[in-house]
Amino acid sequence: TLAREMEADGDLGILQTLPRLIGGETLYARLQQYANANYGPIFARGLSAWQGDDGNYWGHNAIIRLRAFAESAGLPIMSGPRPFGGEIRSHDFVEAALMRRAGWNVRMITSLSGSWEECPPTLLDAAVRDRRWAQGNVQHLGVLQAKGLCWPSRAHMVMGVMNYVISPLWLASVLVGLILFSRINLQLTTGSVSQASMSLSAFQIFDSPRMIALFALTISLLLLPKMLGLAVAMGQPQPRHGRLRLVISAVIEQLFSILHSPIVMSLHSRHLWEIIRGRDSGWPEQKRCGRSFPLAFLLRSHGSHTIIGLLTTAYLAWLSSPLLYWVLSLTLGLMFSVPLSAVSGSRQLGRGLAKLKLLITREEREIPAIIQRYRQLKDLFRLNEI
Repeated sequence: TLAREMEADGDLGILQTLPRLIGGETLYARLQQYANANYGPIFARGLSAWQGDDGNYWGHNAIIRLRAFAESAGLPIMSGPRPFGGEIRSHDFVEAALMRRAGWNVRMITSLSGSWEECPPTLLDAAVRDRRWAQGNVQHLGVLQAKGLCWPSRAHMVMGVMNYVISPLWLASVLVGLILFSRINLQLTTGSVSQASMSLSAFQIFDSPRMIALFALTISLLLLPKMLGLAVAMGQPQPRHGRLRLVISAVIEQLFSILHSPIVMSLHSRHLWEIIRGRDSGWPEQKRCGRSFPLAFLLRSHGSHTIIGLLTTAYLAWLSSPLLYWVLSLTLGLMFSVPLSAVSGSRQLGRGLAKLKLLITREEREIPAIIQRYRQLKDLFRLNEI
């Protein structure tokens, strides 16, 4: 199908598919598979609708016109020392932009099935991949000044950078809010200002109606694609009790998404700090098989997250502040980051949910013949290695 599409359009340089995730056995991988299967198509259709022929490339699961790629998509070596200079660690965005600059269309096909990939099995394995992507996306800031790039290509790069910059911005907004609240509470406690003037000052800093409206808008924007994806999935033919299991799976996925978000925020903030300090990511090997991490390694990776979550919660509880409930979704994930990271790589929990028919994807109910053949050959290859 991809070859026919390419032959039918002589101006088409890259045709990107929407790959579905398969083969995940751990809890984290199964959460990603479920989200990809049910929310991915909605995301892809929206993305394809606005980008049109000014699309993006994800580095895999696509068909490429080789001559056009060879003539126009040569990657620059960024000037300066690593990590900002050197080879671009996130090359695909730049290749799509260069292809588009040369006049070739870059499109996405959203309705084609039969394109798969595997995902990292644990939260920390995903963070290893994110570290390289963060560095590569920051390097895109140097590519933005290149002449002749289409504005959607520049927009893809800016959004790629913001995917990581948003984490320290979120962290900074929380810290500023806590500092302002502490300042107001301290002034009230010491009696340095009157209750009336402080109430007016607090209102000027914390405009509750607008805060609640902003909170509602943010939650709506975050949940709307998931609700649309779930509605589409509910409208498709399902096995017995399939729709109920879809809803339960959606609740499980959203719960872990909320708990994982502050951990990912902290990891992304650390990634950017390492980049600013000049630490190069390299090109580390990506793991696809589930594994467990020693407790000492988990404590080194998440110890600071746990301490921050505990201190913040204890401080707000000591003040008897209602702000504690507003930041609970943030502090819970940080406080329990070590066990959450540990269970993310649990095959037992992943298989247990699969036995209950939760977080199940279409490829698990009806395994495609090509996937069966792939697994047979992979097992044969492993036996030959032994």
